Amino acid sequence: MRLLGPNCFGIIAPAVGLDATFSAVPPTVGGIAFGSQSGGIGLAVLAEATERGIGLSSFISLGNRADVSSNDLLCAWVDDPAAAVIMLYLESIGNPRRFLRIARHVASRKPVIVLKAGRSTSGRRGAASHTASLASDDAAVDALLRAAGVIRVDTLEEMLDVAQILAHQPAPLGPRVALIGNSGGPLILAADAAEAVGLQVPPLSEALRARILERVPRAAATSNPVDLLATVGPADVADVVGIVASSGEVDAVVVASVGVWPNEDTNLDDALGGNGVPGGMPTATPRGLPVVVSIAGIPARLSRRAVFRYSESAVRALGRAHAWSAWRAEHAQDRVPPIEAGSGSIDWLAVRRLVRAEAQGDQGTDGWLGPEAAQRIMRATGVRLAASGLAASPAEAAALASSLVPASGAVVMKAVVPGLLHKTEAGAVVLGVSGADAAAAAYGVFSERFPTMTAVLVQEQVAPGVELLVGARQDPSAGPLVVVAAGGVEAELLADIMIRAAPLTVGEARAMLLSLRTAARLTGFRGRPAVDLEQVARIVAQVSRLVAVVPELAEFEINPLVASTSGACAVDVRMRAEINSSTVRPLRGN
Repeated sequence: MRLLGPNCFGIIAPAVGLDATFSAVPPTVGGIAFGSQSGGIGLAVLAEATERGIGLSSFISLGNRADVSSNDLLCAWVDDPAAAVIMLYLESIGNPRRFLRIARHVASRKPVIVLKAGRSTSGRRGAASHTASLASDDAAVDALLRAAGVIRVDTLEEMLDVAQILAHQPAPLGPRVALIGNSGGPLILAADAAEAVGLQVPPLSEALRARILERVPRAAATSNPVDLLATVGPADVADVVGIVASSGEVDAVVVASVGVWPNEDTNLDDALGGNGVPGGMPTATPRGLPVVVSIAGIPARLSRRAVFRYSESAVRALGRAHAWSAWRAEHAQDRVPPIEAGSGSIDWLAVRRLVRAEAQGDQGTDGWLGPEAAQRIMRATGVRLAASGLAASPAEAAALASSLVPASGAVVMKAVVPGLLHKTEAGAVVLGVSGADAAAAAYGVFSERFPTMTAVLVQEQVAPGVELLVGARQDPSAGPLVVVAAGGVEAELLADIMIRAAPLTVGEARAMLLSLRTAARLTGFRGRPAVDLEQVARIVAQVSRLVAVVPELAEFEINPLVASTSGACAVDVRMRAEINSSTVRPLRGN
């Protein structure tokens, strides 16, 4: 027997007359399954859904999830034909690896809409005290939900908006949307909202505009947005919607109207052929093309059609639906795909054994590995590193400087000091050291400056290129994450950063890099040559795979990774290992 709660609101199954809650407003039967960690939120959503005429297939209050969790709900609802859309209100994720695997599987089959509370610091504190569970940084949660393919929304209203569309209409197959209405204001707001959520408002062809003008006043604006003027009636609007929707020039239609006719919601619904079904598909439009209606100024009451009151809300919800549709088309396979190994096959089991061995034998302050151990692990994953060696005396530094001199004619020297992570700020890095005598002198300066220094890393000075930070960490609530940032040592200053859930394919890593605000630096900017983007993406993918299959690596960072036309080279690597009960899992192949 499975148990809900404790601290839960109960369960409702309208189709069989089950209402084991104290809700005063039982929902009607519909196609939305809703699960909530908060009983109060559940009560509010039930009331709002009833007010909008949105029916539920089931409602389950999870409470503190001593037994049944949100993962269990997803597993139950994925094959439930009554649940066309899944809504979840969550305050914590639980097991992130399991959630990612299950949610990705479900989202490839039907839409999963998630409102995850705790975006702010105070919100996370409240969530932790409310559910007695760990709440994580919101950027990490966002990366996890993005990888899972769920539709993340910001408010309860938006959650119901998106569900209202997807429960009864198909998601848009593309980003092109036609905006049709009887007043310019709502159409302008709708156009602004469309671009903000990644939708396109393309101009209509001359032939299509001519067909529209056959049905409406010549003064109507027909480019897109299509302003039919306030003199047209519901039948005229419906005619134009049918013409545009059948043209093949758009993937969705938004009707943004102002309530100037008596009983406009009902009459427009009848004209569109909605048959009184809340949010129903107009019968006069092509199959597979959604038509969303907003009517500004209608009273806040139950409408035969689930009409949006504001055009911006309708467009934002449509944008969320399109984003899910695009994700589903891109990720036809619902499993988390393996990473391409690149030019050679990587033995990830051997890499994990190496990490464990290095962590047990070369662990410094707070689990940070020494530079040689970190470099050995990176080389095992196929990442190219700048040539280097450790010197324990001025003479060894001089010898290494002579042997490592690259085409630039100089080396870089870095003091190895226990507990010192940010070497540049502490004066523990010297660039452009040329010759054996200069290397020996630099070693002496380091010895005086850092009494606890254990060695000096002498490294080839890599030719200039585009500097990036590539890192990863194990997040307790979001699982393994990979981070890419622009700027290398200036990453904090530029604050141009992307976070994704690991692992990534090379294609996903490429898209991540191109999402940086400064991506033009990678593709060629002001006459500068483009870097080898494929090689950089491959390194990001390998890093993501490493953190995904080696839980003992708590965090690590390549900073900088210098990218150029000929590839990419890791200049500095830091790693922290953590071996405890949560990471000691059986060593088996991946």
